[in-house]
Parts: sequence; structure tokens; C-alpha cells
Amino acid sequence: MRFRQKPIMLLIAFALVMAIAIVVWMQPRGPSPAEQLAAIDATRAVPDANNAAIAYMDLLNVYVDDDIPGGSKHYTRTLNDPWCDADAPDVSAWLKSYEPVMQQLETASRIPDFVIPIHESHDRLPTIIDKPTSIGYSSAFIELVSGVRQWGYLLRRSAFNDLGEGRVLSAVEKAQTCLRMGRHLRGQPDYLCFSLGEALEEHTLYVFAYVLVHYEVESPRLEQLLLPEDIEAIFTQQYRTMTQTGQIVDKAYMKRFPIWSRVWGRLQVWWMYGRLSQKAGELTQWAHIRHLMRYRGHRILVELRRIKNETGDWPTKLPSPNSLLSENDWIDPLSQKPFVYGRLGDSFYLYSIGDNGRDEQGRFNMQTTSQSSWDDRMIWPPRNSEIYRAWQANLD
Repeated sequence: MRFRQKPIMLLIAFALVMAIAIVVWMQPRGPSPAEQLAAIDATRAVPDANNAAIAYMDLLNVYVDDDIPGGSKHYTRTLNDPWCDADAPDVSAWLKSYEPVMQQLETASRIPDFVIPIHESHDRLPTIIDKPTSIGYSSAFIELVSGVRQWGYLLRRSAFNDLGEGRVLSAVEKAQTCLRMGRHLRGQPDYLCFSLGEALEEHTLYVFAYVLVHYEVESPRLEQLLLPEDIEAIFTQQYRTMTQTGQIVDKAYMKRFPIWSRVWGRLQVWWMYGRLSQKAGELTQWAHIRHLMRYRGHRILVELRRIKNETGDWPTKLPSPNSLLSENDWIDPLSQKPFVYGRLGDSFYLYSIGDNGRDEQGRFNMQTTSQSSWDDRMIWPPRNSEIYRAWQANLD
């Protein structure tokens, strides 16, 4: 009987040791997550007059409805291509009703800082994390970032209307407002803000591409559109800060639950979702690298425009590195290979061959279960354009 009880006693002892080890593992070492976040908030604090987040919060009472007049009939066209007032008069009138909002956004985007408290309360701002919910974010914070997202679409749609009506300078100014808003959010050490900030910046690059290809942008405006080369180093540092802060936020959020719930939750994540969590981190990093690819592609577009201004035509091949663009600018960070460039009649194509490292002639058709998936990513022309469709039809 004693012999039979010995394995049972060993199992019980092992279970107790494991339970104690898990509880010890869950205990904080050094400053608590809340203390760490409070310290981060203290170092980032700025006067309200220098905080663009305050100005954005004051604009939330003006909700920009994504359901534009005409619905799907005009939604994509007015967002992706230059269009005239006569093409969609209802949408044009709808945009004009938001002109005061866009002017206020332009002013707010010039405020130097954008700071949302992560953990500490503020009279006029939401905190990022709040009472335990399914996503951990406070409802007021979600309302703010959702509002900024809608403003980005508003500015992009209005910029393309300006281009269609020949108001190029106005279109560039609205795109630059969107760019500054994106940089505001990207500087916030939070994944949701960082990702939305990059999305707003891509709105800007999309408008800039049309301007650079279709209009004779001269100096010094051309240099203003170049965007600084050191932006990649800033991106990388912000991404690192966002990742490190996100880990602390996760711990602070979990601390709001009973210890047994935290233990059980972590065991579930480790057992069931460990690989998925790793994959999510990889996807976040991949999206960041894709954004760097867009920036490098944009810098190449600026150089191509400069050459056309000087010679009257687009070059037959990509030029060599010069004082404006370094060797690094010509390398696609997704594939670590040069961007692909060629002439298309009186225009051109420029694209990344994607992270599969294969040149698929600008095709994109991601099939996760197929070996024939294509992942080339266009810088120019856009996939929804007539020139792209004609080019692809000739390839077929």
C-alpha cells in the first residue's frame, strides 16, 4: 500500500511545487507595472497647450460619418482617384460642410506633441487602459483613435477632390496635415496608435504619388516632399519603445484580475496561443517593414520627378545613388533587393517584389494555402488604375 501511495505523493508534491513556482513567477520584481507606467507618463507629460491630443478631443463632438452621400457608388472612386465636383456633387457638398473641421485639424496637426496618458488620469484626456474589458482599452481612447481614423479618410478624399479641381497646393497641404497627424499617433507608445499612425501616413504617400507623377513639382516644394532620410531611424526607435511599453501595459492590465485568473490566463496563452502570439508579433513587425518600404519608394518617386523636371522625360532605369538618396534608399526592406522599375509608355512602374523574393511583374494575389501566391507591392501605378490594368492585360 505504501509502495502504491508513493507515486501519488510524488505527484501531489510536484503539483504543489509547480503551483508555488507559478505564483512566485507571477509576483512583480522591482517596480510594479503601474509604477513603471506612471514613470513613463511622467517623462512624457507636456503642457496642455502643447498637446495635440487635447485639440483632437475638442473636435470629437463633430463626428465624420463614413457613410458618404451616394454610398458605394462614390466611396472608392472619391477616395482613390482625383475627382471633380461634377462627378459627385453630393459628396462635394458634403466635404465642403466639413471645411471648418479640416482647418481645425490643420491647426491641431502643427502642435508639437501628442500625448495620451497610458495609465494616469487626466482631466481632459482618456487613459489608454481602463477597467477590465475584452480589449483592455478605455472606451474614450477608442473613440479618440476612431475619430482620428475617420479624419484621415476625410482629408484624403478632400485632397483628391482638390486634385481633380486643379487645386494642387491645397491637396498637398491636406496630405501634409494627414502626415503630421500620423506622426502624432506613431509617437504614442501603443500598438493601436502606432499602427493607425502608419496608416494615416500611407494616406499621405498615396496622394503625394499622384502629385509627383502628374504635376511638375518644382523646388523647394520637391525637397519638402522628399521626407527626411533619418525618418527610418525614428521609426525603428518608436517601434522599439512601443513594443517595450506594450509589454508593461499587458502586465498592468492583467494585474486587475485575481491571481488565479492571471495564472489560468497565462497558462492558456502558453498552451493554446503561444505560436499565435509569436505570429502576431511577426505580423506587426512585417507591417512596420512594409511601411518603411513605402517611404523608400516615395523617396524614389521624388528623385524620378526631379529627373523628369530636368530632362523632360522619365528615366529608362533607376539612377545611381546621389546627394539626395543614399544606397539604402534603393533597397526594398521587404525583400532586401532593389526595387523594380521600368517604363510604361509615357509613364512607368515601380514596385517591391515582396518578402517572397520573387519578381512577379507587379502581381499581387496572396493565397496563404497556394504556392502560386503573388506578393509584389506597387509604388506606382496604383492597382486600381487603368494603366496598371492595361499593363497586366498585356503581360497575360
